[in-house]
This record gives sequence, C-alpha cells and structure tokens, in this order.
Amino acid sequence: MTLTGSIQRLARSLGIIAVFTIVGPLAATAVFGFFILLLGVPMLQIMLELVELQTLQAWLSVAVFLLVFFALVAAITPAIIAGIAFAIVSVYFGMNSLWVALAIAGSMVLGVVALGFFLSPSESSPLLLPGVAGLRQGAFLALFLSIPAAVAATLCWLFSRPLHRLT
Repeated sequence: MTLTGSIQRLARSLGIIAVFTIVGPLAATAVFGFFILLLGVPMLQIMLELVELQTLQAWLSVAVFLLVFFALVAAITPAIIAGIAFAIVSVYFGMNSLWVALAIAGSMVLGVVALGFFLSPSESSPLLLPGVAGLRQGAFLALFLSIPAAVAATLCWLFSRPLHRLT
C-alpha cells in the first residue's frame, strides 16, 4: 500500500466518523423527541390537569427542551464510538453493508443494557447509564433503545455511503 492510499483510507475513515458524529446524535434525538412529544407531553398534561397544577404548564416546554438537549448530548459519545467501529470495519476490512452498521448499533445497545445490570452510578456521577432491575426490564430497555439506534445507524450508513464505496 502506498502512502497516498493510506492517506485516502484515513481521510475516508475520518469522514465516516464525522458523518456518524453529526447525523447519529441528530437522528437519535429526533426519534427520542418524537417519543417524548407523542407519549410524554399529553400524559403529563393530563396529570397536571388532574392535580390542578396549571401553573406548572409553562415549565413543560422548558422540561421538554432539556430532555431533548440532554438526549442529544448523551448520544454524541456512542455515535463517535459507532463511527470509529464502522469506519474500521468498512474501510479496512471491506464490509460496508447496512447490516454491519445495525450490528454495531445493536451490540452497543446490548452493552449499555449489560452495564446497567452491573453498574449503578451515583446521583452525582456524570455517567448516563440506566439502572436495570431484571431481565424483563432489560429486554424492554433493549427494545426501546434499539429503535433510535437502528434509525440513527441506518441514516449514518446512508449518508456515509459515498465515503466507504470509494476504492
């Protein structure tokens, strides 16, 4: 392999990582925000109406914004890790299919759920990790996290196709 070929491979890898870093968190946050707006906000409005706390209704938009913002922040690190993994597999091993991107996202979801079984961060910890109490809860968490992960992996793979198809 020549020096030019090595530099091109590195540039393609960095491009794939950049695509995953930008598109991944945006897609995952959009799906998470959709779930919040579709399910959470109407349920919270009903609860506020039943308890007669209409004064807190103004804070509802602030709470939704903070949830979406922190979902975006929390999705950045996994997107970078997924981008690095996909870039290595795609550029250096030649496996650049959608199934590889979905397998990477799925393995990351299973890793988060498995860590949730064994680690329980304190309240002051910056680690964003769900606490998993049992297998049933772990299975539901894996299914829930798989939806935004699959959407994000699919979009990242689609946007990075021109980069990993180059020879």
